[in-house]
Amino acid sequence: IVLLTTASLALAEKAKQLTDIVGKKEFVTYCGSCHGSDGKGDGPIVDFLERKPPSLTQLSKNNNGTFPFERIWGVFDGTYIFAEHGTSEMPIWGYRFVQEAQQKHESDIATKAKAKALDIVLYLQVIQE
Repeated sequence: IVLLTTASLALAEKAKQLTDIVGKKEFVTYCGSCHGSDGKGDGPIVDFLERKPPSLTQLSKNNNGTFPFERIWGVFDGTYIFAEHGTSEMPIWGYRFVQEAQQKHESDIATKAKAKALDIVLYLQVIQE
């Protein structure tokens, strides 16, 4: 049992490290201009937006201590629109990821688009305060 627990903790730490690397890269690329590189809502174009983006490091705190995975995933697939985003300030990233994969002539477009979105959602889960 001790050996399995130790192995599980080591795997969880490795997964967190990978998420920190891959997820942060994707997050900064697609979300950083508005939400900032650390997710605190202080990106370089914030002064040009109608509404200041929220800190994404507080999602769990604002949801009774539980990361709202399904709601955040919905932001990527277009099934959940945050009122703060108004009508179109924040794109439906899932569609954008599919378009990028198509332009690159990648195979298995839907899977690659979902993987990119998942990397970002998992990164958001890691940066919760």
